Amino acid sequence: MAGLEGKTAIVTGASSGIGAAIAAALAEKGARVAGGARRADQLETEIALELDVTDRESCERFVEQAVEELGGLDILVNNAGIFPIFPVLAMPDEEWDRVLRTNLYGAFYCAREAGRQMAGKGGVIVNVASPHLTSTISMPRPRLASSSFHIASAQARARSSGEGVALTFTCRSLSF
Repeated sequence: MAGLEGKTAIVTGASSGIGAAIAAALAEKGARVAGGARRADQLETEIALELDVTDRESCERFVEQAVEELGGLDILVNNAGIFPIFPVLAMPDEEWDRVLRTNLYGAFYCAREAGRQMAGKGGVIVNVASPHLTSTISMPRPRLASSSFHIASAQARARSSGEGVALTFTCRSLSF
């Protein structure tokens, strides 16, 4: 990662794990970072904001507040996500809905609002997807569906409206 002095970034799901590591790495490279999470009290970012990615208004408020406090937006990392372990045939509908609201809708809401903020100025949106998308490891179907969105949305960047916003994805790395 090149130096990011003068850049601003927001990271969803930044209170622990991969999100916290991404936020720390961005800050280490010089970016000003606003983190968002349901557990805002556990954020260790320069700016810590409460965020419920399952709620559209919360996502819009998070991006708007982060932009106001950071003075702009160059980078969004859509990292918030859940990975419940259920056999497909036993997965309750409520769990299916929860995964899609968190992993799919949350990424869309944040990316849309960040894209609006970046339009005409440029920026980068990174959606964090599951590494299991192309593997033979069994995974719950809502996680597969939401990871497919991240990849499809990255492929759509070539057809963007010319607003200077790059959309890409990366896959989480798991160690056992």
